[in-house]
Amino acid sequence: MRGDVIGRAEEELPGRPLLVPFVRGGVLVREETIERMSERARSDLGALPPGLRDLDGEVESYPVAYSDLCSAALRAVDARVG
Repeated sequence: MRGDVIGRAEEELPGRPLLVPFVRGGVLVREETIERMSERARSDLGALPPGLRDLDGEVESYPVAYSDLCSAALRAVDARVG
């Protein structure tokens, strides 16, 4: 892991989404057992750099950026309220 990009649901961005929908429009679109959820959580936690796994240690900087679509939407909001 080298960083995260906050994007819109309809965007195709490189990498793997951190949030995966299980319900859309009131319809179940994905099922997962508790065992699989635990396995995925352990795997995801293990993929974090050591400085991000240890909540009691030194915090490493971890880059988070907005996608181009999110950045444009934020600029549009700023222009309306600014």
